[in-house]
Amino acid sequence: MNKDLNLSNCTPVLPKGTSTSHIVKTVFSIILLVLAAVSAFLAVLLVTSNQWYQNTWDNLKIDEIIYHLTGTMEGTATDTLNVFLVTCLLPSIIVAAVVVVVGILLRRKMLACNILKGAIVIAGLLVVSFVAKEFWTNMDISTYVEHQSEYSSFIDENYVDPSTVALEFPEKKRNLIYIFLESMENTFSDQENGGAFDFNAIPELTELSEENENFSGGSTTLNGGHSMTGSTWTMGAMFAQTSGLPLTINIDKNAMSTQESFFPGVTALGDILEEQGYNQTLLIGSDAAFGGRELYFTEHGNYTMRDHNYYTHNGYLPEDYFVWWGFEDMYLFEFAKEELTEMAKSGEPFNLTMLTVDTHFTDGYYCDLCREDFPGDQYSNVMACSSRQTTEFISWIKQQPFYENTTIVISGDHPTMDKAYCSGISSDYKRTVYTTVINAPLEPETKEFRQFSTMDMYPTTLAALGVDIPGDKLALGVNLFSSERTLYEIYDESLFNQGLSSKSELMENLTAGISDKMANLEKPEYDEETKTITLRMNQILNSDNVIEYFADVTAEGVKGKHKYTAEADGEDYVFTIPIGDFGFAETKYTISVFARNTLIANVALGSTSIIIDSAGEVTEEDLEAVRTLNVEVSKYDYATGTFMVEAHNVPDDYIEVRFAIWQKDDQSDLKWYDADQVGAGEFSKEISAFDFESLNDKFVIHVYGMNTKGDMVLLDNTSTYLFKTE
Repeated sequence: MNKDLNLSNCTPVLPKGTSTSHIVKTVFSIILLVLAAVSAFLAVLLVTSNQWYQNTWDNLKIDEIIYHLTGTMEGTATDTLNVFLVTCLLPSIIVAAVVVVVGILLRRKMLACNILKGAIVIAGLLVVSFVAKEFWTNMDISTYVEHQSEYSSFIDENYVDPSTVALEFPEKKRNLIYIFLESMENTFSDQENGGAFDFNAIPELTELSEENENFSGGSTTLNGGHSMTGSTWTMGAMFAQTSGLPLTINIDKNAMSTQESFFPGVTALGDILEEQGYNQTLLIGSDAAFGGRELYFTEHGNYTMRDHNYYTHNGYLPEDYFVWWGFEDMYLFEFAKEELTEMAKSGEPFNLTMLTVDTHFTDGYYCDLCREDFPGDQYSNVMACSSRQTTEFISWIKQQPFYENTTIVISGDHPTMDKAYCSGISSDYKRTVYTTVINAPLEPETKEFRQFSTMDMYPTTLAALGVDIPGDKLALGVNLFSSERTLYEIYDESLFNQGLSSKSELMENLTAGISDKMANLEKPEYDEETKTITLRMNQILNSDNVIEYFADVTAEGVKGKHKYTAEADGEDYVFTIPIGDFGFAETKYTISVFARNTLIANVALGSTSIIIDSAGEVTEEDLEAVRTLNVEVSKYDYATGTFMVEAHNVPDDYIEVRFAIWQKDDQSDLKWYDADQVGAGEFSKEISAFDFESLNDKFVIHVYGMNTKGDMVLLDNTSTYLFKTE
């Protein structure tokens, strides 16, 4: 060892000839290379993902995307994920790698290389912006956001609480077999039988429906339910048909994997049958946990789960057996025969609910029983195979001793999302799910061709079991055996969907027991000396894989928003927000908190707000106004052409109230109305709808109050469509 070596005197030595400016240029070049690689990766990923989505899915809605993004992905078909990885993710990684390699190879030609990298960054950002805008437009996200922020009385006024209806079961209770056929539509039949094709991919199912009850009245064409908002994917469809409600709940509440309850306030089909002593089983060929199915059916009916996990763990199939989404329908129907045989032995009434899977998009699963009835057309061959298997299963049931006292309901869960398969269907054709009821103990009261939604299957199924339903309505569903008109027959389809997608006080009450926020946000505090707002967050749910917590902050009347990252403080997290970033505006600050993790880009945790007045502090009066004041808008009065805006519970400190109302995004049609005080804390104003260009567009209403100090404060806001419940 060299004893003369003195490490304390060692300092880094730059290579000979290296200047500080050269180091800066090198660092800049590396940063630019990273940005170019990231931009290229994102651009290719978004372009390929958007193309994949457009070519793969049909009629996909933003509520379904949100539901699955915020829920567990457990049980997802590996084939679908693999296609995405190969089609979208892999090319993105390859392109990013090529950019990095080219950047390294051209590093000695720094100027030209930097120009190339800069061009890639700019091009990538332009592509990302274009694709994001196209996705926003195609998914009609603006309308979704609007409906999620406004309340409608549609559901509240049309809902019939099943728990308040005196249902009367027959003395000898009938068994129920409910078969959900994945993505099965009447569309797949030929035009002669009410389908959309020039061939019939489901001839056996067509005949089965026409021989039994599909509520087509005297018509010989197929009939079925319309899938409305909140029921266009499997879990939404199963929920709608067994509860009579759409699965449209707050985005935060869609993260069902973090919850212990699934609509605890709902009385579903399973709840009613459980109370009547039914033995209930859910039989599916995939993982029951996917989409919250296990949680829903165990909570509402105490169903026994018979899924892919059960049959592989109990030796019916090899432990590692997994195809498509789990196992094929040919096994499902065989397992169903065993389950039915055992359930019938108990002597108790039973309900076996099944879900097929082979016909899931894309192109379905071509099993050993499939035939080449339609050469080169895999999805049609899979549909035809499902048609044969289902009707053969029904034939088996009819030969069993329990059939005489058993009602069978067969329904498609939702229209298929296979866009390529449906590309030739006319836009005028109304797609409906396959529907038939077999061996019901009653006949429809009317011979009309019924128009109905899949939510009507809830009371219809009970009626098919011989249950007397006073009023013939449950939840939003109508008994199709009765002459009572369905909501689909009463309302325009667009208004029906709008009413389902808007916020509802009733739906919020029914979800009581589901956490409405993913974290506890304490009351924000304002420090006059430092001019900062402090927000403390704790009691965070599902913090696995979180990279950071951040808050988007906006100030009323100030353009733009700022992002702030939380700092850990023990088990809490603290956001520090300098209002100088907003020009020290004395206004209302809204703070929306998110978690960014390795699985989903941003997960909403909750939001809160704070008002800073002209004195630079939070006033209890203003906070109380925001907490207690509520705005109501009356229905449109056809006789006078007016509607009434009312502000209730206005604090005594506010001596004047004004309504600002507009329709156009640029507020060019903004009009002010001085409200009349009609009582203590009560203000109202009759508004002429003809003050505005359109009666059908949304009216945006802001409520301002002038307090005793002479300050005009925004107290509340709302928006409404005059004809949303007409």
